[in-house]
Amino acid sequence: MKTKYIHIILLCIGLLACNKEPQQFVIEGDVKGTTSPVVCFVTWHDSNPQVDTATIKGGKFMFSASSKNIQSVVIYFEKGSNWVTAWAKNGDKITLQGDVNDPEQILICGNATNELLTDFKQNHKDTPIETLLVDAEEFVKANPASIASLVVIQDYMKDNIPPNLLDEYLRLIQSPARENWLYARLVTR
Repeated sequence: MKTKYIHIILLCIGLLACNKEPQQFVIEGDVKGTTSPVVCFVTWHDSNPQVDTATIKGGKFMFSASSKNIQSVVIYFEKGSNWVTAWAKNGDKITLQGDVNDPEQILICGNATNELLTDFKQNHKDTPIETLLVDAEEFVKANPASIASLVVIQDYMKDNIPPNLLDEYLRLIQSPARENWLYARLVTR
């Protein structure tokens, strides 16, 4: 009889462990062009920035942190002279590949937000501003619920179109992107 109860208890413990949500996200990098062995990460906790570091060995590094909601992780290379932004939440495994001296072309993969942004940047690295703006507008219309659209608005549209037109594109944004801090910052610019 005791054996039966022990098996039931072990089964329950196993089921509880399987249903547990991941408590962290992981960012792994494989980069070239580094002269500084330190990479810095800035995350946000309760509206306060938190700075962490990792060591780059053989071009590789790893960082983990916790965030229930998707958040920006600013990654600084070369003592802060080059940086990229990744987006992550608990359970994500984000990968970075590329040359730190060309941060716009670093490939960031691991979730839909990073992959949409990486594809957009890769497809528009030599695009004239007029074409870029048209493509950015189409991107926002095609991805209104993605934080990637907010990043495209911030990085490509905000300083290149009239404020009233920018407001029109911000009105297209839907949940869950509408709840992100970047949406509030763009609306109150």
